[in-house]
Amino acid sequence: MLTGRHLIEPGDFTLEELEELFRLAEDIEANRDRVRDYCRGKVLATLFF
Repeated sequence: MLTGRHLIEPGDFTLEELEELFRLAEDIEANRDRVRDYCRGKVLATLFF
């Protein structure tokens, strides 16, 4: 289960968990109207080093 986990290092996840994460991303992209307000009021940041 990915709930409550953070993607810091890809090696922290199993192959199955990464596949689940990518399926979720595809679902969000395909259903933007349904998921549009999920993060309302939250701060979302992506950092690349």
